[in-house]
Amino acid sequence: MPPVRKVLDLTLPLEACPAVRAEDTLQEAVAVLRAGTGRGQTALLVVDEAGQPVGILTLELVLHAFEPDFVETSTWKLPVFWSTFFDDKCREQVRRKVRDVMQPLETVAALEARDPLPKALHAMASSGLPLLPVVRDGRVIGVLRINELIEAIGKAIG
Repeated sequence: MPPVRKVLDLTLPLEACPAVRAEDTLQEAVAVLRAGTGRGQTALLVVDEAGQPVGILTLELVLHAFEPDFVETSTWKLPVFWSTFFDDKCREQVRRKVRDVMQPLETVAALEARDPLPKALHAMASSGLPLLPVVRDGRVIGVLRINELIEAIGKAIG
């Protein structure tokens, strides 16, 4: 029987993780996200001044930051100024700090490096996040991205 694959087998090390600083603006974060979308990048690690992981910034969180404040129901009513609203909202939000939009790492279920892949699949599916932190000895050593899990699934099914 082949050895059980572990989270560590698919972990992207911290130094290889696309990241932004918590104090960066959304404009800076969107530039990093845009640069990686062709490679399937859907989230960034957020780090503090010392380079330590403090959060996750996903495409979905960025979209929510730019979403109109008045949209609260499934019923849309277009305001008179709708034609310029999108650009105006974008210009307004780009100065926001990543820390104000990110999901803090302490609210995310971390994976242990030694966890088996089925546990990782469950954790990622349950979280709805495209990446999860991977810890060893209580320290974040990297991330597991949905990209690597899908690749592993593809290899397993032939």
